[in-house]
Amino acid sequence: MVTTMLDYYGLPTDFPGMNTRPNGTPRQRVEHVERAIRDYFGSPVNFVPFLALHEYEAWLFASADALPGVMNDPARQADIEVIRHSVSTPEEINDDPEWTPSRRILKLFPSYQKVAHGTIAAGRIGLERIRAECPHFNDWLTVLEDVASSG
Repeated sequence: MVTTMLDYYGLPTDFPGMNTRPNGTPRQRVEHVERAIRDYFGSPVNFVPFLALHEYEAWLFASADALPGVMNDPARQADIEVIRHSVSTPEEINDDPEWTPSRRILKLFPSYQKVAHGTIAAGRIGLERIRAECPHFNDWLTVLEDVASSG
């Protein structure tokens, strides 16, 4: 089994499928690109491309209190809740260059560091909660688990 974990946001326009994305939901668009990546490599059965929609930091919005707790600024929990509830899933948080999940976090927490703070916050949120809030991510993990359990 071979898979990928790349941020969909910021892929170059010449990346497979980027120029032919349909109008539709962010998930429909990212799944189109994932299929194009798979097709680009000849559609091998043991290849499951995955693109994080839109970037890793979106998953940190799966819980309103984890990141404010890590950043020692619990008053920002309400700001996280507003962003989270503006979409049906954290994976749909806008990919506009000014409103990416990471930029939204940096506007709330200027000292945020992806590796240090993001890792701790993700650990506090937990994989089950992230999976429950982020269906595209969950579906990818389910495919990997199905492969692992059948082999």
